[in-house]
Amino acid sequence: MKLKTLLLLTFLLFCSTCYASDSPFNGPYIGFNVNYDKGKTDTTYEAFGGGYDYKINEDGTSFGLFGGWNKTFPNNLLLGAEASYNEVNLEYDNPRQLTDGYPYGPSGPVWPHDVNTYSLERSFAGISKLGFIHQKTLIYGLVGISFGKFTTDLWSELDPMNGSGSETSEYKTGYVVGCGIEQLIYKKMAIRAEYSYSDYEEISTEATGSFSNYKYTFDTKLSSYKVGLSYNF
Repeated sequence: MKLKTLLLLTFLLFCSTCYASDSPFNGPYIGFNVNYDKGKTDTTYEAFGGGYDYKINEDGTSFGLFGGWNKTFPNNLLLGAEASYNEVNLEYDNPRQLTDGYPYGPSGPVWPHDVNTYSLERSFAGISKLGFIHQKTLIYGLVGISFGKFTTDLWSELDPMNGSGSETSEYKTGYVVGCGIEQLIYKKMAIRAEYSYSDYEEISTEATGSFSNYKYTFDTKLSSYKVGLSYNF
């Protein structure tokens, strides 16, 4: 699904929520969540005219804040729009150690570059929700866009004296889909459990050496399992 389509869908659903209703899930809300994040990154290492593919995986815990607006409709249907911020801090240390094979240089086999860090530091997301309400329970699906901040620190291990390093820090766009369940527990307070899957744009970075230029390409996908608490105004 194209990002422009997701942006338009998010905007239209947000506009549809700006009306009054007596549902306990209707109207604005804010909350926080704790997450278990699991990242998978397809990596390509290019040098000496060849490419070498491998995968790196990492997991960790994080936290986030969210806020949004819901609108209920007949037949217990709900549309909503939500914005969120998550402090991810998912870091891959020296992913070269996880390669299955190594390229060859002029003097024989060599290690790939030392990627001291490759990390997803934080993310911002805007999503649209479509849900069904049963008494005090909301079940929903979500779709939207996410902006992730990635950093890399790359250095040529093959040629440390004559090479040059590369440090990057940039935001990449991706799509996010998922589902969740929310339960009212006391007046206007609710707990939620949610799963989301994000797929970000590729990141490319490279360093130079005496024998060759060395390039890494990272393609990251993130699964997040979240538990949160919210207050409905």
